Amino acid sequence: MKMKVLLPPKLGVMQELRTNSDSKLQKQRLAWSLYDIHDLTGLSVNFLRYEVRRGNLKTRKFGRRVLVLDTDLQNYLEQGSEGKK
Repeated sequence: MKMKVLLPPKLGVMQELRTNSDSKLQKQRLAWSLYDIHDLTGLSVNFLRYEVRRGNLKTRKFGRRVLVLDTDLQNYLEQGSEGKK
């Protein structure tokens, strides 16, 4: 008899969420790499790294991977960058 092992979702992949209204599954991204953010927004990876160094864009490190949580990305995009002073 085979046993199924349920593992928690990994960051950087889609998480399946059930909606209350129907049984269809919605997918929501939990975290993004800097390259993913580049692909979505068109901001250069070098600029995103600069923003991380300045403390404007919060990141989490998992081994060698640097990820930005979806909520942190949304906050950053709402606030924008102040630029050089």
